[in-house]
Amino acid sequence: MTEPEGSDNLGDLFGGLASPQETSVAPATYPTRRSLRAAELTSSAASEPAESAETVAPTVPPAAEKAAPVVPVMSFRRQTVRHPIRARATAAGTMVIIGGLFAALGLPAYAEGDDSAEVAIADAAAVQSFEVSEAASETAIERDSYDATSAAELVAQYRSSLADTNLAIYLRSGAREAGDDYPWPAALHLGQGGGLSPLRYYYRECVDFVAWRLNRDQGSYGEPFKWDWSSMTPGGGSAISWKYQWESHGWAVTNTPKPGWVAWFGGGNHVAYVKTVNGDGTIVVEEYNWGGTHMYGQRTIPASSVSAFLAPPS
Repeated sequence: MTEPEGSDNLGDLFGGLASPQETSVAPATYPTRRSLRAAELTSSAASEPAESAETVAPTVPPAAEKAAPVVPVMSFRRQTVRHPIRARATAAGTMVIIGGLFAALGLPAYAEGDDSAEVAIADAAAVQSFEVSEAASETAIERDSYDATSAAELVAQYRSSLADTNLAIYLRSGAREAGDDYPWPAALHLGQGGGLSPLRYYYRECVDFVAWRLNRDQGSYGEPFKWDWSSMTPGGGSAISWKYQWESHGWAVTNTPKPGWVAWFGGGNHVAYVKTVNGDGTIVVEEYNWGGTHMYGQRTIPASSVSAFLAPPS
C-alpha cells in the first residue's frame, strides 16, 4: 500500500488516538518512549495506515511501569548437601596429609640430608678409641691384703702396718742422727688409735718425751720408771697443768733456763726439754709434736719466749 498524498502521519496518529469513536483511552494517559517507538514503527508501514491506531501497544500507567517486582524473603543460611562418596574421599585425603606430617616430624636428623650428626658421631668415636699395649694388659694388679682370720687379727695387722709406715717416716727424718733417743718413735699416736706409753702419757706427745728425758737423766731407762704421770702430774696429763703441779710438789719454777730443765709454754699448752743455754740469750730445746707433727725436733729460741722453766723433779 502507498501512503495517501497530503496526509500527515503524526497528525493522523495523534488524531486517531484522540478519536473517541475508535479507541478508548484513560483520560490521564501520556505518551511514553515505548509508545512513541511503536508509533514510528506503525507509521513506516504504508500498507496499513488505517489500522495504525489499533496496532499500537496499549499504554501502561507510570505507576504500573515503575512498580518493583515483589521478591520473596529467603533464608541466607546455605544448606549444603554433601555427597557421601565425596565426603569419604575428603576425610581420607585429610588423614593422608596428617599422617604425612607426623611421619616427616618423626624422621631422624640424617633423613633430611644433614650429615653433621654422622660426622659428630664419627669424631666422637675417633676420640674415644684407644689401644692397650700388650705389656699393660699382661700387668698383674697388686693389692694390699691381709691374711687375718678374725677381726682382732685384722686390727693387729692394720696397727702393725701403720707402725711400719711410722718407722719408715722416722728413719727418713734424720731424728736419730740429730740426737733423739725416745724409745717409741714409731708407735701409733692418739690420732692413729694409739694408747698410753709406759710413762702413762700418750705416745709421741710432748709430755711423754719430756718425761722420758727426766727419767733418763736420773738413770731410769725402763719399767718401772722413777717418774710417770702418777708421780709427776697426778692432777692431769696436759702440759698446761705442769707448772701448777710443779708448784704443788714444791719443785723449783723460775725464769732462768738451765740444761736438763723443762721449758713450759703456758700459752701454747706445750713443754720441751732444754738442751743448751747459749750466751746470746737463746736456748736450744728438744721436743716432740711441735706443730702437731708427732715427730722429734729441735729449735733455737729466745729464752724470754718461754713462760717458765721447771727444775727436774726430786
